[in-house]
Amino acid sequence: GNDLAKIAEWADANNKMFGFTVSGSTNPVGTSHPYAFGFATKSAETYPNNMYTHVAMLAAAFVHTPGSETWAYKTLAGIEAEPYTATEMTALDAAGLNYYITCAGKNITLTGKTVSGEWIDVIRFRDWLKNDMQKRIYNLLVTNPKVPFTSGGITLIQNQMLASLIQGQRQGGISPTEYDEDGNEIPGFTTSVPKMTSISDAEKAARTLKGCKFTAKLAGAIHLIEVSGTLVN
Repeated sequence: GNDLAKIAEWADANNKMFGFTVSGSTNPVGTSHPYAFGFATKSAETYPNNMYTHVAMLAAAFVHTPGSETWAYKTLAGIEAEPYTATEMTALDAAGLNYYITCAGKNITLTGKTVSGEWIDVIRFRDWLKNDMQKRIYNLLVTNPKVPFTSGGITLIQNQMLASLIQGQRQGGISPTEYDEDGNEIPGFTTSVPKMTSISDAEKAARTLKGCKFTAKLAGAIHLIEVSGTLVN
């Protein structure tokens, strides 16, 4: 348990996802690690394969592009569904642990969260977006003789940010443009970069462009649906 906690700390510090499975219902790493996700099994003796539920989960999720998947409602290869009661599942939810059950004749994972309570797919997509945007901007610097410190050069940087965010939309991680009841546009993302007039001589001399920002709305996923209806004669 202490070793798992140390690994979880390392994973957070290095932006690496860390999966584990425990026998019982006690979470050995606590609930403060956004990169760690855990599964519970009732008994390692009764369900020996289920000590590798986290590995099966990774195999089921990583075939999907970041932003296109959720880690709930997945059927896992080689893992046995276990008979958890509603009370036991509530306790596992509180402990920050996932589980594998049979529901309406199908074996599924629940709930798809890290131990900190964030959705695993959100953490994965966030890191994909950061990495993708970094690579696009880096590639711009490498493939050009220079990116000038001018309004045109700053626009080139902004274009790479936009390209990454648009790809994030294509993959389903960022919301598309929506419209409210009055027809007003609600963009899935916005970007802003500094004007040349606001950049200090010191920043220009240091060749460091600061203040490039974006805001993006997570598309998220539907996990629960409430339906109400009325039957009439």
